[in-house]
Amino acid sequence: MIYIADMDDDDYLFPSRQRKTLTEAVGEPIHRITAYKMISGIANRFGLTDIGVHSLRKTWGYHLYNDDPRNLALLMEMFGHEDMATTLKYLGITQECYTPFEFYTIRLMLHSNVRMGQSLI
Repeated sequence: MIYIADMDDDDYLFPSRQRKTLTEAVGEPIHRITAYKMISGIANRFGLTDIGVHSLRKTWGYHLYNDDPRNLALLMEMFGHEDMATTLKYLGITQECYTPFEFYTIRLMLHSNVRMGQSLI
Protein backbone atom coordinates (compact mmCIF):
# COMPACT_ATOMS: atom_id res chain seq x y z
CA MET A 1 0.00 0.00 0.00
CA ILE A 2 3.03 2.31 0.09
CA TYR A 3 2.57 3.23 -3.59
CA ILE A 4 -0.83 4.80 -2.97
CA ALA A 5 -0.21 6.15 0.54
CA ASP A 6 0.19 9.78 -0.55
CA MET A 7 -2.28 9.71 -3.44
CA ASP A 8 -5.63 11.46 -3.52
CA ASP A 9 -8.70 9.31 -4.16
CA ASP A 10 -9.11 10.79 -7.63
CA ASP A 11 -5.46 10.38 -8.71
CA TYR A 12 -4.74 7.92 -11.51
CA LEU A 13 -3.15 4.72 -10.25
CA PHE A 14 -0.80 4.58 -13.25
CA PRO A 15 -0.25 8.08 -14.63
CA SER A 16 1.69 8.41 -17.86
CA ARG A 17 5.16 9.92 -17.65
CA GLN A 18 4.72 11.43 -21.12
CA ARG A 19 3.21 14.75 -22.11
CA LYS A 20 0.10 14.49 -24.32
CA THR A 21 0.86 15.73 -27.82
CA LEU A 22 -2.32 17.68 -28.49
CA THR A 23 -3.26 18.94 -25.05
CA GLU A 24 0.21 19.15 -23.45
CA ALA A 25 -1.36 17.52 -20.38
CA VAL A 26 0.94 15.75 -17.90
CA GLY A 27 -0.03 12.97 -15.48
CA GLU A 28 -2.91 11.61 -17.54
CA PRO A 29 -3.64 7.86 -17.29
CA ILE A 30 -1.61 5.46 -19.39
CA HIS A 31 -3.34 4.26 -22.54
CA ARG A 32 -5.03 0.85 -22.46
CA ILE A 33 -2.67 -0.43 -25.16
CA THR A 34 0.32 0.62 -23.06
CA ALA A 35 -1.15 -1.21 -20.07
CA TYR A 36 -1.74 -4.32 -22.19
CA LYS A 37 1.84 -4.30 -23.51
CA MET A 38 3.25 -3.95 -20.00
CA ILE A 39 1.12 -6.71 -18.50
CA SER A 40 1.47 -9.16 -21.37
CA GLY A 41 5.25 -8.53 -21.48
CA ILE A 42 5.60 -9.43 -17.81
CA ALA A 43 3.32 -12.45 -18.22
CA ASN A 44 5.41 -13.69 -21.14
CA ARG A 45 8.57 -13.54 -19.01
CA PHE A 46 6.91 -16.00 -16.64
CA GLY A 47 5.62 -18.22 -19.42
CA LEU A 48 2.00 -17.14 -18.99
CA THR A 49 -0.29 -16.66 -21.96
CA ASP A 50 -3.65 -15.00 -22.47
CA ILE A 51 -3.04 -12.49 -19.68
CA GLY A 52 -4.20 -8.92 -20.21
CA VAL A 53 -5.80 -5.99 -18.47
CA HIS A 54 -9.19 -7.70 -18.55
CA SER A 55 -7.66 -10.60 -16.59
CA LEU A 56 -6.78 -8.17 -13.81
CA ARG A 57 -10.34 -6.83 -13.70
CA LYS A 58 -11.84 -10.30 -13.39
CA THR A 59 -9.22 -11.45 -10.86
CA TRP A 60 -9.82 -8.39 -8.70
CA GLY A 61 -13.56 -9.05 -8.76
CA TYR A 62 -13.10 -12.75 -8.03
CA HIS A 63 -10.98 -12.05 -4.94
CA LEU A 64 -13.25 -9.25 -3.72
CA TYR A 65 -16.20 -11.63 -3.95
CA ASN A 66 -14.36 -14.49 -2.22
CA ASP A 67 -13.26 -12.17 0.59
CA ASP A 68 -16.92 -11.40 1.30
CA PRO A 69 -19.83 -12.61 -0.88
CA ARG A 70 -21.82 -9.59 0.29
CA ASN A 71 -19.67 -7.61 -2.18
CA LEU A 72 -21.66 -9.16 -5.03
CA ALA A 73 -24.02 -6.18 -5.38
CA LEU A 74 -21.07 -3.80 -5.43
CA LEU A 75 -19.33 -5.86 -8.12
CA MET A 76 -22.52 -6.08 -10.15
CA GLU A 77 -22.77 -2.30 -10.14
CA MET A 78 -19.06 -1.75 -10.89
CA PHE A 79 -19.10 -4.21 -13.81
CA GLY A 80 -22.33 -2.73 -15.16
CA HIS A 81 -24.22 -6.02 -15.03
CA GLU A 82 -28.01 -6.18 -14.95
CA ASP A 83 -28.21 -8.98 -12.40
CA MET A 84 -26.13 -10.89 -9.88
CA ALA A 85 -26.26 -14.16 -11.84
CA THR A 86 -24.43 -12.47 -14.72
CA THR A 87 -21.73 -11.24 -12.35
CA LEU A 88 -21.26 -14.71 -10.83
CA LYS A 89 -20.98 -16.24 -14.29
CA TYR A 90 -18.51 -13.53 -15.35
CA LEU A 91 -16.33 -14.28 -12.30
CA GLY A 92 -16.47 -18.02 -12.95
CA ILE A 93 -18.32 -18.75 -9.72
CA THR A 94 -20.13 -22.07 -10.06
CA GLN A 95 -21.95 -24.46 -7.77
CA GLU A 96 -18.87 -26.70 -7.64
CA CYS A 97 -16.92 -23.92 -5.87
CA TYR A 98 -19.04 -24.06 -2.71
CA THR A 99 -20.52 -26.33 -0.09
CA PRO A 100 -24.27 -26.94 -0.47
CA PHE A 101 -25.01 -24.45 2.34
CA GLU A 102 -22.86 -21.72 0.79
CA PHE A 103 -24.46 -22.21 -2.61
CA TYR A 104 -27.95 -22.17 -1.06
CA THR A 105 -27.10 -18.83 0.60
CA ILE A 106 -25.92 -17.40 -2.73
CA ARG A 107 -29.10 -18.56 -4.47
CA LEU A 108 -31.19 -17.05 -1.68
CA MET A 109 -29.40 -13.75 -2.16
CA LEU A 110 -29.91 -13.90 -5.94
CA HIS A 111 -33.64 -14.49 -5.64
CA SER A 112 -34.31 -11.88 -2.99
CA ASN A 113 -34.14 -8.12 -3.05
CA VAL A 114 -30.84 -7.91 -1.17
CA ARG A 115 -29.17 -4.56 -1.75
CA MET A 116 -25.65 -3.37 -1.01
CA GLY A 117 -24.89 -3.41 2.67
CA GLN A 118 -27.99 -5.38 3.65
CA SER A 119 -27.64 -8.49 5.76
CA LEU A 120 -29.17 -11.81 4.71
CA ILE A 121 -30.15 -12.48 8.32
